[in-house]
Amino acid sequence: MSRLIMIRHGETEWNLQHRYQGHTDIPLNEQGRKQARAIAAYMKKSESIEAVYSSDLMRCRETAGIVAAEFALTVKVEPALRELMFGSWEGLKYEDLYETYADDFQKWFRDPLNCQVPGGESFRQVLDRFLPVIQRIAGQHSGTAAVCSHGGVIRAFINHLDPAYGFWDRTLHPGSVSIFEYEAQGFRVLAAEFLVE
Repeated sequence: MSRLIMIRHGETEWNLQHRYQGHTDIPLNEQGRKQARAIAAYMKKSESIEAVYSSDLMRCRETAGIVAAEFALTVKVEPALRELMFGSWEGLKYEDLYETYADDFQKWFRDPLNCQVPGGESFRQVLDRFLPVIQRIAGQHSGTAAVCSHGGVIRAFINHLDPAYGFWDRTLHPGSVSIFEYEAQGFRVLAAEFLVE
């Protein structure tokens, strides 16, 4: 049996501005770096981390690098851990999206797993690329691995494992942590989200 600690990357300026980031490569802001340092300190005190994995996007790599440094580990980059590609919506503020793509947004909001964002992905497509990789990662460890990914990916994973967690039930804030247990029969959600102070 192994455990995965999934980290949502720290805050970026686009998070503050309520913009859809998707595959756009945005760095952490100073608050995001502070959040990453808090997670790293918490893990150093509370966890024994065997490996650190990250999406290839800058905001995740930077978060993961701060955590990995606490354990003298090298970040292993996995592009399949990327956020949903938001296509035509990338860079738009939430309120602009509601005005410009109101019909498309409503369809996507009602069925995010199967409805594809214009020029982008559905969360079903995200899970199709994410699940084989996260299972491989979990299967490689008998202890605990840290995985830095994105809010949409983690949300989709939690909902996939336990539909009782409605897709839009929680925000998954930047710098939040979710914990999963893995054994032969699959994953189990131990903690859907907590914030490290």
